[in-house]
Amino acid sequence: MDWRNVLLIISPYVFAAVPGIWLVAAILRWAPVPKNLRSQIDKHLPLSGWIGLFERWLVIFLIGQGEWSALGFIIAAKGLLRMPEIRREAAGDSDVVHILSSYVLLGTLISLTLAIVLAELPTWLRCLICS
Repeated sequence: MDWRNVLLIISPYVFAAVPGIWLVAAILRWAPVPKNLRSQIDKHLPLSGWIGLFERWLVIFLIGQGEWSALGFIIAAKGLLRMPEIRREAAGDSDVVHILSSYVLLGTLISLTLAIVLAELPTWLRCLICS
């Protein structure tokens, strides 16, 4: 294995780290969230960034192994684990539950989209290099 192949294998993991955390957070800042909930969301961003990072690494690994069907498991598991927390924070207010769950879903979809693009990037680059 030469250094170009090693670079193609590790580059998605590197870009999923700091640039990935920054990109997902920047996109989520544009999401329309009521001002009274913004501080509640902002206090969880550092931890959510770490969760998203490991989520992206897992997705990149699974796609590299050809396990696309496992992505549905990640989305379902994250939803099941986050929903009780969201309900607790919303204290029974259905509008707040809807806003917070939508925000979590949006962050998950942005993170997964980034991970999929990063996971497929080596394949696309190999095609460009070989042609």
